[in-house]
Amino acid sequence: MKTKLSTTVRLLLIMLMCLPVWFSHAFAQEPYAVYNEATSTLTFKYGTKPTGAYSLNEGNYTPDWYNPDYNTNIITKVVFDASFANARPTSCYGWFLGCNYLTTIEGIENLNTENVTNMSDMFCDCRSLKTLNVSNFDTQNVTDMSYMFNRCYALTTLDISNFNTQNVTDMSSMFCDCFALTTLDVSNFDTKNVQSMYTMFKDCLALITLDVSNFDTKNVTNMSSMFYGCSALTKLNLS
Repeated sequence: MKTKLSTTVRLLLIMLMCLPVWFSHAFAQEPYAVYNEATSTLTFKYGTKPTGAYSLNEGNYTPDWYNPDYNTNIITKVVFDASFANARPTSCYGWFLGCNYLTTIEGIENLNTENVTNMSDMFCDCRSLKTLNVSNFDTQNVTDMSYMFNRCYALTTLDISNFNTQNVTDMSSMFCDCFALTTLDVSNFDTKNVQSMYTMFKDCLALITLDVSNFDTKNVTNMSSMFYGCSALTKLNLS
């Protein structure tokens, strides 16, 4: 009896010791994205990742939900759930790349970008998106904004007035082919570390005013076609 009891106690102790590990795996909190095919909605959440949900990408790798032959082409709505405010992504590279039919983004204030270093291609080819307010973005650690809004053909309003670009090195094609934009406030951009402005404003056909008078271009090595096709500009101060 004593031997059986001791064995049982030992087993219970082992189970109790393993319990925190089991709980940590079973209820791990992490950021993820889930796609609802019925509503063509991509929702970002933070919590226990369900089966079939997508993990966030890192570095220069496109996210798992990026599939030009399936999800990407039919996403019409993006939602950042309130829980996603607890997430701290490090890369937004290609998050909505090729979302040609995306028209609505909700809860973008729940996207905390304080640790993000890469925003390249983030909204590239969002050809149906008409308005975008990213003034809440914390971009102090971002180094790459190339192609960020490239080919956002229908975009008429874009609020980037609070962008901190002190560490950005690449702005190539950042606003290229934003055909419908009439105004763009980049007057507060800190460009002292930028190396490429290649086709940065190329074919911004409707852009009437643009203030780049504070641009520091001492480290820029490529300005090719920077303002090519900006046929509506009435004034440009490059002094």
